[in-house]
Amino acid sequence: MYKILSYLLICLLLPTLATAQTEVATKTNMIIKQASVMMARAPRGGKMGELYINSPVSVEKEEGEWVLVSLKTWIKKDGLGTSVAAVATPNTGKASDVLVIETFSTRIVEQGLPEKRVYLTLKLKNNSAAPIAAWKAILIAQEDSTVFFREPISDDTKVIPAGQSVELNFYWEPNEPPFKHLENSTPESFKLQLSQVVLER
Repeated sequence: MYKILSYLLICLLLPTLATAQTEVATKTNMIIKQASVMMARAPRGGKMGELYINSPVSVEKEEGEWVLVSLKTWIKKDGLGTSVAAVATPNTGKASDVLVIETFSTRIVEQGLPEKRVYLTLKLKNNSAAPIAAWKAILIAQEDSTVFFREPISDDTKVIPAGQSVELNFYWEPNEPPFKHLENSTPESFKLQLSQVVLER
């Protein structure tokens, strides 16, 4: 009788234990706290893109040092934070007039890489009266009313002095959405602008 009761108790507890190991109560209002984190198809899996600082996410599952977030991608959980350490401009969806793209160029790099990459060089101007130490924004590419893509980008490597310009390079892998539009793009083919800019002074 004792063995039967023990067996029944174990059978009742096992589903609860299994669930505790695989499911996590959804953690809302999380953000990416690092400049960027790699997005992976699975824990320790191949890269499928990047998430940038202050991107909002929710955690759905944990596995060791990895977490599955609401975008259905795995990232290292040390890249998560719970507050935005920046001052946001109003989220109007309009192009920024504080941090603006003066011009841009693209180039394809294949040598020494497993897959070719498209590099985008942006010349950015700080139109404000104070230096910008770091920033994040949505990069929008469009022609007339057609939007080709909206891509989060950020940088904390170069201070942009008040009223001055700097050049910054970004790159994408072939399987990432902006690639096909940037590969042969020129300032004449479509317009690039920054929206939803968040600045750190």
